[in-house]
Amino acid sequence: MTGLTEYRHSSEFPSEVWNKANCPTRFRPRISRYASVADDACWAVRDDMVAAGGNEAITRGVGCVDQVSGNAMAIWFPEALPERLYIGSYMIEFAFMHDDLADSAETSEKFDESNQALIDSLEMKSQDEKKSRRNLIMKSTQARFAVEALDTDEEIGTWLIEQWKNQFSVSSEQRDKEYTTIEDYLNFRIVDAGADIFLVMMRFVSDTTITRAEVESVKYISDLILFAQILWHDYASWEKEIEAFESGQAASLVNAVSIIMKKHNVNAEEAKKLLWDETLKYEQRYCDERDLYIQKNSPSPEHCRWFRLLELSTGGNAIWSFTSPRYHKDVPRPVRTRKANSSTASGNNTTQTAHKTSNGSNKFNVKGGSNKVGAKRKLLTPDTSEPEEESDAPREKRVRINGPPSEHGGSHPVKTNEDLHRDIDEDSVTTEPYKYISSLPAKGARDQLIDALNTWYNVPDGAVTIIRRVVEIMHNVSLMLDDIQDNSPMRRGFPSTHIVFGQAQTINTSTFMYTKGLEAASKLSPKAFLALIEELKQLHIGQAHDLHETYHCNPPSVPEYFKRIEQKTGGLFRMASKMMQAEATNNTSLSTDSLMNILGRYYQIKDDYQDITGTSIGKSANYGDLDQGTFTLPFMHALQKQEQKGSTELLSIFQARRNTNNMSSEMKKLVLLRLEEAGSLKYTKDMLTGLYDELKHELSVVEEQAGSKNWILRLLLHKLKI
Repeated sequence: MTGLTEYRHSSEFPSEVWNKANCPTRFRPRISRYASVADDACWAVRDDMVAAGGNEAITRGVGCVDQVSGNAMAIWFPEALPERLYIGSYMIEFAFMHDDLADSAETSEKFDESNQALIDSLEMKSQDEKKSRRNLIMKSTQARFAVEALDTDEEIGTWLIEQWKNQFSVSSEQRDKEYTTIEDYLNFRIVDAGADIFLVMMRFVSDTTITRAEVESVKYISDLILFAQILWHDYASWEKEIEAFESGQAASLVNAVSIIMKKHNVNAEEAKKLLWDETLKYEQRYCDERDLYIQKNSPSPEHCRWFRLLELSTGGNAIWSFTSPRYHKDVPRPVRTRKANSSTASGNNTTQTAHKTSNGSNKFNVKGGSNKVGAKRKLLTPDTSEPEEESDAPREKRVRINGPPSEHGGSHPVKTNEDLHRDIDEDSVTTEPYKYISSLPAKGARDQLIDALNTWYNVPDGAVTIIRRVVEIMHNVSLMLDDIQDNSPMRRGFPSTHIVFGQAQTINTSTFMYTKGLEAASKLSPKAFLALIEELKQLHIGQAHDLHETYHCNPPSVPEYFKRIEQKTGGLFRMASKMMQAEATNNTSLSTDSLMNILGRYYQIKDDYQDITGTSIGKSANYGDLDQGTFTLPFMHALQKQEQKGSTELLSIFQARRNTNNMSSEMKKLVLLRLEEAGSLKYTKDMLTGLYDELKHELSVVEEQAGSKNWILRLLLHKLKI
């Protein structure tokens, strides 16, 4: 294969470095002309971790930056576009930091916990309260590159995040397994070592138009060269890994050298020689399969360019593994220069103007060095569960609403989440209906929202635990009562609580849990407690009007409907934000009311749209808003259209369903037909598009006031987008 017809973004790799290395590959690397972009991103992510409260020892770790051969990302992906190279470098440097923390885990369980925390933060799942503060640092940093990848290229960015989650889904049990053959080991390591991420990352950052389908069609070929890269990585990192394992710093040893030692009964040096030969064999197999594919298929120029990019990455991986201080103690550690404007190994200067995205964020300032957006505040070191507090950090005085003050100057000891759960377990008969609804699958948006708000407000751990619990209780209680009031037999795809436990017991449990929620909230400041009471009143007023309109079959106007949303869905979001603000140690005057109102409106109308179109996740396909007689936005729009024509057909259908408390499938088809004829589904979809833009604008306004971008909230919006 002759190679690329042109190199658009790279320079020749210096011969003196390459020749000295004597790497086991025929593919010579090139180096990106934007190597300083990669360096800036790597230093930026470490800065962001420290600024968010991480241990400053993080900055002394070794990742992509290499004083000898150049930044790993610059030689792995030499044909990368500069703006994408920044995102990719930020992401991979973060992965190196996480690997250092995970590999140093004392037990297999802690290794799995570390990985699961990253996956949960991308899937809007709640996490262990004791660790949530520590994980918030990692979560916010991870959310940043996820959002930027999705903003840059939603299709490939989504694919990249899929592979990211796959890698961190690898369990300690899989890593601890004793593999007896190189083939089995490589099939495991293609995921565990990040080779699949590497492949998708190359597509994401590189200047190529090859499609996902085309990449996957030749993956059986690319896997062979990635196998060679994995084996060479094991060769280069053996001394570091065996030392860490034997000293007890690493819980497991995952390296092909040890497999060959056991299989052939040889020492480490002999095993490394055999591994060298094995690496060359896989590279040759790649070349044979590539040539056969080209001969049989006469592929497009982009396919040929893809093969060449794979080969360049192989050379880059080989030289970086040979020279990186990450694997070799005798190699100079990276030294940070505040003005990084050269490609290190190639010596080519680069100048790149700031790239401004459509949403207005200055993401990729190359000449300006690190592009760090983050509040300068203390949170938590990754290796401790206790927050670091600056000596002049503001302290919120807390007053217990009922009962005598404690010895702590009028404040009351904050209960942990375990204490709160223990309290409600006092009487299983009373609490069983609540435990039932809490066990049903949930979207996790409210937990994610609280994490997002905490990046601005920096609420003390104990208060966050209480707020999270109070919001959970109030939300679940509202669902239990809603299902009774709406006579709904289903909730989240399962029988409603009152169907299982009866109406009387469900009502009793609901009111009991209200008291438990209020009791927990009383441990917060008076301002937070009053915020809760005010939003609870609004929620009940909104529900009263909703029930009145449904019972009398009297549809509200669109403005009235929006007010209901602000009182109910928006109210639950404001409940969280106002309590967080009341307990804040940062941005104490920052109001997010308007943002929460828009978010509530978007969230509810999205639910309306997905319910009527049958695209709701976790909802029953047989029972929904039409069965309940709920006036949703698409239905109200169609009603108005019929009213203008003097028709009462849809209103009659709604009145008729009251006799059976459901709607037949034939009647639902008729309603859906009328909605489509009236353009109500398009109207609702257009409304959501406009609200989403309004949400992003309002978020930018609040971010400017707060002085920092909220990456967790931005990621949440991405996940909510239709």
